[in-house]
Amino acid sequence: MLCEQCNTTDGTVKRTLQLPKEFSYSPEEIRAFVEPIPHGWHIVNYQRAAQIYESVRRCPPPVIPGAHM
Repeated sequence: MLCEQCNTTDGTVKRTLQLPKEFSYSPEEIRAFVEPIPHGWHIVNYQRAAQIYESVRRCPPPVIPGAHM
């Protein structure tokens, strides 16, 4: 489960880093670049978010048995 700030951060990071609209970070990935601050604004590590995007982007698509390419 994500709080509202963390959920909103996905879109903010995509706009700031000019990432594709189709891309979304997983909750685990968001946790890796957001430092939650109780009762305050969370801290976003944009450099870490960019690193995560680059590592995910380089991953080959999964091979689905029986699927023809």
